[in-house]
Amino acid sequence: MASKQDLASHSAEPPSDAPPSYLDAVAQPPPPPVAVPSSSSSQPEPPSYDTANPETPAPAASEQLLTLILHGTLIHTPEQPTRPLYHLNRPPVNGLRAEYSIFKDIYRLSSTAGQGRIRGKERHLYDFYSVLRSDVQVIGKAGPAWSYRTVEMTSSTGALGSRWMSCVVKGRYEVGRSKKARLLGKDRGNDIEWKDTEGNVVAVEVRTPGDCPRLEMRRHLEAKELDLVVTCWAARVFRECSND
Repeated sequence: MASKQDLASHSAEPPSDAPPSYLDAVAQPPPPPVAVPSSSSSQPEPPSYDTANPETPAPAASEQLLTLILHGTLIHTPEQPTRPLYHLNRPPVNGLRAEYSIFKDIYRLSSTAGQGRIRGKERHLYDFYSVLRSDVQVIGKAGPAWSYRTVEMTSSTGALGSRWMSCVVKGRYEVGRSKKARLLGKDRGNDIEWKDTEGNVVAVEVRTPGDCPRLEMRRHLEAKELDLVVTCWAARVFRECSND
C-alpha cells in the first residue's frame, strides 16, 4: 500500500505554457509503480483567485518593467492584446464629461477533467470624474487593501496646463513633459514623465501621433500603487482629450 507521501509525488507537472504552479511543493521523481486505490485518486480543489494572482508582494528587481497600452476601453500589454489587465466603462480618449469606472482583470488557471482553462473576474478599483474646470476626483471602490479612499488631481499652471499635459496627483505624483521633450520642442517632444514626491521617474507616457496612449513603467511598484498610477493615467488622458 503506497503512503500518502508516495501518492503526492505522482502529481502531474503543469504544462510549460501555463502560469506558475499553484502547488505548495515541487514534484519529486516518481517511485516504482504501485497499486493506487480508486478512493485516493481525487484531485485537489483549484486555487482561489488570490492564490493564483498574488498581488501584494513587490516584483523582483530582475523582472521586466511593465508597458501598458490604452486601446479604447482596454488596457493591455503589447504582448497580450486579447488579455487586458484593466478595462474602463467608456473610452477616456473620447473626452466625454461623465463618470468613469476602471476595473482590474484578474485571471486564474482552473482544471476540469485534466484540461487547463483560464478564467477571470474583475475588481472595481476606482471611479473618477471632473469636479471643477481644473480638478479630477478619484474615488476608491475596492476597499483599503486594494484602493485609496480619495485622490485629487489638478492641472498644473503654465503654458500647457490648460491641456492637462502637466498635472499633479496631490501628495503623490507630479506629471509633465520630460526634460528631453522640452529640449526637442513642442512638435518633436511629447513624452510625459510621472515623478514621485522624491523626484524619481516611475513611469513615462510615450506619445506618438496616431498611436494609442502608451505608459512605460520605469520603476517596480506594489499592486495597489500601480493600480493608482494606471487610474490617474487614464484620468489624465480623459482630461486632456476633453479640453481639445
